[in-house]
Amino acid sequence: MLGTAAKSSSFDDLHRLLADGHSDVRDAAVRALGRLGMAEAVQPLLEALDGANAVPAGLITMALLHVGPVAEEPLRTIGLVAGSRNARIVAARALGVLGAAESATGLVDVLESDPDPQVREAAAFALGRIGAPLAIGPLIAFLESQATSDLASASARALGEIGGAQAIPVLEAAARTATHTVARQATLALSRLGPEGLACLEGLAGGTGVGADHAREAISSAATALSRRSAA
Repeated sequence: MLGTAAKSSSFDDLHRLLADGHSDVRDAAVRALGRLGMAEAVQPLLEALDGANAVPAGLITMALLHVGPVAEEPLRTIGLVAGSRNARIVAARALGVLGAAESATGLVDVLESDPDPQVREAAAFALGRIGAPLAIGPLIAFLESQATSDLASASARALGEIGGAQAIPVLEAAARTATHTVARQATLALSRLGPEGLACLEGLAGGTGVGADHAREAISSAATALSRRSAA
């Protein structure tokens, strides 16, 4: 009820309840803090991700999204540099969903230098959602390097969301890899890169192996999406 009322005067009491011994109370306090729409709620929400009474990441993320655009600055200045990997992951993904374009530079720094691959993967996701062109070079570098398959998949997906013909050669190479998740995301990314990307897919579809199978699937999906848009 305090969350529904959305009064800033409830902040201290709700903050205290994040440490309650009952998980139902902690979860309710998290939801309520999100509904207050206060930037001050970001740090305690992120801190609630860890410890003996940790709150699930999904619940924290939804609360941060309810906080809204005012959460962007503390997510960037506090979340992306937090000592907790869980906090950095949630902060990066939330910035992406919020479309926080001003955080693109910070997210590129995380993508290039964070010691945890899952944090870098979250940064790649966010940069794709934001559509940040300055991330194209670093994302290409991850696809060209021996990155983990999850990070390579996230990089391929982000490149497809951002766009840019310069990504086509490295996406084509990634589509030929034996790792299904990477190949699939690479072909899906190519399907979003206009006529040049589709031409590349046609070439891949004429071959054999994992890349050819995923290329044919991506071409079919692109054709279906175009047909639906035309009908609408």
